[in-house]
Amino acid sequence: MILIGLDYPIVKKIDWANAIFNNYKEQLRNNLVIKELLKNYKEKIDNTWLIMKNTGVCDICMRCATLDGGSCCGDGIEDKFDGILLLVNLLFGCSLPRSREIPNGCWFLGKNGCKLIARQVICVNYLCKKIYKEISLDKIHRLQTAILEETEQLFIVEEKLKSELLKLGV
Repeated sequence: MILIGLDYPIVKKIDWANAIFNNYKEQLRNNLVIKELLKNYKEKIDNTWLIMKNTGVCDICMRCATLDGGSCCGDGIEDKFDGILLLVNLLFGCSLPRSREIPNGCWFLGKNGCKLIARQVICVNYLCKKIYKEISLDKIHRLQTAILEETEQLFIVEEKLKSELLKLGV
Protein backbone atom coordinates (compact mmCIF):
# COMPACT_ATOMS: atom_id res chain seq x y z
CA MET A 1 0.00 0.00 0.00
CA ILE A 2 1.32 3.42 -0.89
CA LEU A 3 0.37 5.92 1.79
CA ILE A 4 1.12 9.55 1.20
CA GLY A 5 3.01 10.64 4.27
CA LEU A 6 4.41 13.83 5.68
CA ASP A 7 7.29 14.11 3.23
CA TYR A 8 5.06 14.93 0.26
CA PRO A 9 3.87 18.42 -0.75
CA ILE A 10 0.36 19.27 0.47
CA VAL A 11 -1.15 19.28 -3.03
CA LYS A 12 0.11 15.74 -3.61
CA LYS A 13 -1.41 14.63 -0.29
CA ILE A 14 -4.71 16.28 -1.25
CA ASP A 15 -4.67 14.60 -4.67
CA TRP A 16 -4.00 11.21 -3.05
CA ALA A 17 -6.82 11.64 -0.51
CA ASN A 18 -9.25 12.75 -3.22
CA ALA A 19 -8.31 9.80 -5.45
CA ILE A 20 -8.73 7.26 -2.64
CA PHE A 21 -12.01 8.87 -1.60
CA ASN A 22 -13.38 8.92 -5.15
CA ASN A 23 -12.44 5.28 -5.73
CA TYR A 24 -13.43 3.77 -2.37
CA LYS A 25 -15.90 6.13 -0.70
CA GLU A 26 -18.80 3.69 -0.88
CA GLN A 27 -16.82 0.83 0.65
CA LEU A 28 -15.44 3.07 3.39
CA ARG A 29 -18.72 4.86 4.16
CA ASN A 30 -20.68 1.59 4.21
CA ASN A 31 -18.22 -0.14 6.52
CA LEU A 32 -20.12 -0.36 9.82
CA VAL A 33 -16.98 -0.30 11.97
CA ILE A 34 -15.60 2.78 10.21
CA LYS A 35 -19.01 4.44 10.37
CA GLU A 36 -19.19 3.88 14.14
CA LEU A 37 -15.59 4.98 14.69
CA LEU A 38 -16.20 8.20 12.73
CA LYS A 39 -19.36 8.86 14.74
CA ASN A 40 -17.46 8.41 18.02
CA TYR A 41 -14.61 10.57 16.76
CA LYS A 42 -16.99 13.37 15.73
CA GLU A 43 -18.52 13.30 19.22
CA LYS A 44 -15.03 13.70 20.70
CA ILE A 45 -14.27 16.60 18.34
CA ASP A 46 -17.55 18.32 19.24
CA ASN A 47 -16.82 17.85 22.95
CA THR A 48 -13.37 19.45 22.62
CA TRP A 49 -14.84 22.45 20.79
CA LEU A 50 -17.60 22.79 23.39
CA ILE A 51 -15.07 22.82 26.22
CA MET A 52 -12.87 25.28 24.30
CA LYS A 53 -15.86 27.57 23.93
CA ASN A 54 -17.08 27.19 27.50
CA THR A 55 -13.65 27.77 29.03
CA GLY A 56 -12.94 30.89 26.97
CA VAL A 57 -10.20 29.37 24.83
CA CYS A 58 -12.06 30.18 21.60
CA ASP A 59 -12.36 33.82 22.64
CA ILE A 60 -8.64 34.03 23.44
CA CYS A 61 -7.75 32.50 20.08
CA MET A 62 -10.11 34.80 18.20
CA ARG A 63 -8.71 37.89 19.94
CA CYS A 64 -5.17 36.79 19.19
CA ALA A 65 -5.91 36.13 15.53
CA THR A 66 -7.95 39.29 14.91
CA LEU A 67 -6.50 41.90 17.27
CA ASP A 68 -3.00 40.78 18.15
CA GLY A 69 -2.07 39.77 14.61
CA GLY A 70 -0.87 36.38 15.72
CA SER A 71 -2.02 32.97 14.85
CA CYS A 72 -0.66 29.54 15.64
CA CYS A 73 -2.27 28.42 12.37
CA GLY A 74 0.65 29.60 10.26
CA ASP A 75 2.14 28.64 6.92
CA GLY A 76 3.70 25.19 7.15
CA ILE A 77 1.33 23.63 9.68
CA GLU A 78 -0.32 21.83 6.76
CA ASP A 79 2.91 19.88 6.32
CA LYS A 80 2.02 17.99 9.51
CA PHE A 81 -1.07 16.51 7.80
CA ASP A 82 -0.79 13.18 5.98
CA GLY A 83 -3.03 11.63 3.35
CA ILE A 84 -4.99 9.49 5.83
CA LEU A 85 -6.00 12.49 7.93
CA LEU A 86 -7.12 14.29 4.78
CA LEU A 87 -9.13 11.20 3.82
CA VAL A 88 -10.84 11.31 7.23
CA ASN A 89 -11.91 14.88 6.46
CA LEU A 90 -13.33 13.83 3.11
CA LEU A 91 -15.31 11.09 4.87
CA PHE A 92 -16.70 13.82 7.14
CA GLY A 93 -17.85 15.76 4.07
CA CYS A 94 -15.13 18.42 4.00
CA SER A 95 -13.70 19.57 0.71
CA LEU A 96 -9.96 20.06 0.55
CA PRO A 97 -8.88 23.46 -0.78
CA ARG A 98 -6.69 23.65 -3.88
CA SER A 99 -4.93 26.80 -2.68
CA ARG A 100 -4.15 28.82 0.43
CA GLU A 101 -6.85 31.36 1.35
CA ILE A 102 -4.97 33.28 4.07
CA PRO A 103 -1.49 34.54 3.12
CA ASN A 104 1.07 33.18 5.60
CA GLY A 105 -1.66 31.00 7.14
CA CYS A 106 -2.08 27.25 7.19
CA TRP A 107 -3.37 25.81 3.92
CA PHE A 108 -6.60 24.85 5.69
CA LEU A 109 -7.19 28.18 7.46
CA GLY A 110 -10.12 30.23 6.22
CA LYS A 111 -11.72 33.50 7.26
CA ASN A 112 -13.84 31.66 9.82
CA GLY A 113 -11.11 29.39 11.17
CA CYS A 114 -10.08 25.88 10.20
CA LYS A 115 -11.85 24.40 7.18
CA LEU A 116 -11.31 20.86 8.44
CA ILE A 117 -13.22 18.82 10.98
CA ALA A 118 -10.43 16.37 11.77
CA ARG A 119 -7.35 18.32 12.72
CA GLN A 120 -3.77 17.25 13.20
CA VAL A 121 -2.80 16.42 16.79
CA ILE A 122 -0.59 19.51 17.15
CA CYS A 123 -3.51 21.72 16.07
CA VAL A 124 -5.76 20.25 18.73
CA ASN A 125 -3.19 19.90 21.50
CA TYR A 126 -1.32 23.23 21.33
CA LEU A 127 -2.17 25.69 24.09
CA CYS A 128 -0.19 28.93 24.09
CA LYS A 129 1.05 31.01 27.02
CA LYS A 130 -1.91 33.39 26.71
CA ILE A 131 -4.30 30.52 27.33
CA TYR A 132 -2.34 29.34 30.36
CA LYS A 133 -2.35 32.89 31.74
CA GLU A 134 -6.08 33.49 31.31
CA ILE A 135 -7.64 30.09 31.97
CA SER A 136 -7.66 28.35 35.33
CA LEU A 137 -5.72 25.11 35.70
CA ASP A 138 -8.87 23.09 36.41
CA LYS A 139 -10.35 24.28 33.09
CA ILE A 140 -7.07 23.53 31.30
CA HIS A 141 -7.12 20.04 32.78
CA ARG A 142 -10.71 19.49 31.64
CA LEU A 143 -9.77 20.65 28.14
CA GLN A 144 -6.65 18.46 28.02
CA THR A 145 -8.73 15.45 29.02
CA ALA A 146 -11.09 16.11 26.09
CA ILE A 147 -8.13 16.65 23.75
CA LEU A 148 -6.65 13.32 24.80
CA GLU A 149 -9.93 11.53 24.12
CA GLU A 150 -10.20 13.21 20.70
CA THR A 151 -6.64 12.40 19.64
CA GLU A 152 -6.90 8.81 20.86
CA GLN A 153 -10.05 8.35 18.79
CA LEU A 154 -8.30 9.86 15.76
CA PHE A 155 -5.53 7.28 16.11
CA ILE A 156 -8.08 4.46 16.20
CA VAL A 157 -9.89 5.82 13.12
CA GLU A 158 -6.67 6.23 11.15
CA GLU A 159 -5.43 2.74 11.98
CA LYS A 160 -8.77 1.19 10.95
CA LEU A 161 -8.74 3.15 7.68
CA LYS A 162 -5.21 1.95 6.91
CA SER A 163 -6.26 -1.62 7.62
CA GLU A 164 -9.34 -1.34 5.39
CA LEU A 165 -7.38 0.30 2.57
CA LEU A 166 -4.88 -2.55 2.75
CA LYS A 167 -7.76 -5.05 2.42
CA LEU A 168 -9.02 -3.09 -0.61
CA GLY A 169 -5.60 -3.39 -2.23
CA VAL A 170 -4.66 0.27 -2.03
